[in-house]
Amino acid sequence: MENDLKTLTFELTINICKALSGFDSGVTKVLADELALSSYRTSFAASSARSALNRDRFIRHLEEGYYASGRTFELLRILKAMEAQIEGIDSFIEEIDKIHRMFGASIKTIQRKNNEARV
Repeated sequence: MENDLKTLTFELTINICKALSGFDSGVTKVLADELALSSYRTSFAASSARSALNRDRFIRHLEEGYYASGRTFELLRILKAMEAQIEGIDSFIEEIDKIHRMFGASIKTIQRKNNEARV
């Protein structure tokens, strides 16, 4: 398995959407829908960053992915606390935490390089 953000976020989004397909109504359904959208935004940001046309857009997409992955993480934690029946939720939480940290590390690396370039 590839270990890049584009691949990791795409696979996680597909797995989350499959796991959420059984929710029909209620607050759990609303949160599940938001989770699906948030995981999609995370995946889209990673894909967009990878094919960004310039450095500014690359950074913007990384930031979008960072915040979307943070929302995805929180939604998963809420659904877990509500004891929603989502198969693989613990694995999803571990994966999105890893993805969130990868986005953050990429942003910090760029910031560090920008600071070093100014010196």
